[in-house]
Amino acid sequence: MPTEIILVDSNIWLYAYAKARQKEYEKIHLLARSFFQNLIQDSRIKMAVTSYQIAEIIDLLRKANVDKQTRIEIFEGFKNTELSALWADF
Repeated sequence: MPTEIILVDSNIWLYAYAKARQKEYEKIHLLARSFFQNLIQDSRIKMAVTSYQIAEIIDLLRKANVDKQTRIEIFEGFKNTELSALWADF
């Protein structure tokens, strides 16, 4: 089966990792988290990301008060191209 390469908007990363600040936004955060869990488990799909987008994602997560260790793990995941480990305890 062929491999698909996709780009994921930075805000979807934010919704997946940050907690909803208001109850009415909880569903979009859960959908983003589910999207990423399914994406990472599908070996046919590869995620492309630019260095600019990596910086943007880390900054968005920082502004959303995602803890520093999680942001470091995400950054390390980009360097190692292994994001599946990031979801182990999510």
